[in-house]
Amino acid sequence: MSLDTSTLFTALHQARQRPGISAEDVAALVSAAHAIHFIELGGHEYNFEDYLTVFNAPAAPPIRSFATLDEASTWLKEHPITPRVATPLLIARARYCVAYSLESGLPTPLRIPTAEELKKLDSPMSLALHEARKHLGAVPEHEEALISIEVALQFIQESGLSNDFAGYLAEASNVPIPPIRSFTSLEEADTWLKNHPRPPHGGWVRIGQDRYSVGYWRESGRRVLLRVPTQEELNKADELEDKDWSTP
Repeated sequence: MSLDTSTLFTALHQARQRPGISAEDVAALVSAAHAIHFIELGGHEYNFEDYLTVFNAPAAPPIRSFATLDEASTWLKEHPITPRVATPLLIARARYCVAYSLESGLPTPLRIPTAEELKKLDSPMSLALHEARKHLGAVPEHEEALISIEVALQFIQESGLSNDFAGYLAEASNVPIPPIRSFTSLEEADTWLKNHPRPPHGGWVRIGQDRYSVGYWRESGRRVLLRVPTQEELNKADELEDKDWSTP
């Protein structure tokens, strides 16, 4: 599947516009929107896509069953699987999805919540999403989007990103998410990108003093590092453009 963030943001916008909503719920829904931005900008998009795919297909057979998480992790290291599709596992009778480390590319299992577990979550964001579903349930695509956002919150927790996300919220989302990796040269970064089984599309790395955005399209396998211009460079470009327009 491909993550349609526009549908998620539309559902959150509709939820915030409903009559009588409390200020607390509005703030919680804004934070939930930031969770989606956090996943996208941090390079977690494909991991979350697969996580959501496995959640939405509870009857899909797992590729393998394991007694423990350690057993599953060891098997994954010894048996490479294709990172282009969502891969469900069964570990101690719980469903898991295979995710990939942004830094190293090593596969790691992430536990998938059940629909019943989602209903019992009681964080401010989860409660606000539960309440929004009561009011927007008549529109199936909105209800589905709100459930997907609840799954996104669980994804952040299961991925060990709760503290990073809390820091992102505390800074009002104005501070850039840290780089996934830092390299001394473009050649070093290109080697990392080439060998990564599923590069963190949408995230960024530092090469020397420059910032590069990671691009990866798993359907085609295309990989690219795009240098992000500095604010000073953008300001100079704007000045040159204004000068060109003003020249008779």
